[in-house]
Amino acid sequence: MTSGADEQVAHGPDRGKILLIGDVGSAFLDAKAVARERYEVCANVAEAIDAASKNSFAAVAVVISAIPTRLSASLKGLRDRCDAKIILLAQMYEEPAAIQLVNSAYNGVKLANDYLICPVQPDELYESVAPWAGNRDENQKPRALGDGR
Repeated sequence: MTSGADEQVAHGPDRGKILLIGDVGSAFLDAKAVARERYEVCANVAEAIDAASKNSFAAVAVVISAIPTRLSASLKGLRDRCDAKIILLAQMYEEPAAIQLVNSAYNGVKLANDYLICPVQPDELYESVAPWAGNRDENQKPRALGDGR
């Protein structure tokens, strides 16, 4: 049996972390730069759904190529277990699928909030979805991930 404090730690918010699903090598220019204090990496959706049900994340980033089949169903499973933003990490040829998923809804909520064309630097993703990250000027308007890409 766990104490109340243990329960809070296990299910408490992990405000600064992004849950990253899939092959980091295909999403980032420098996969070695994925910092453990900023990201929790899961190799597959089942592992990610388990992590999302146990912790709160600032965002969930999904490498589209990590889910070659049943992408929509996998995103629905994530939506059922977390209310964080879902960002799709897509290669250029996957952009039509990413657009379709961003424009799709499940139980009144978008399947995915946005997408980013990869490869990118890990810090770019983090600073795009985590407004407290980096040295962002307080007066600077946050940019959409799709802007300028």
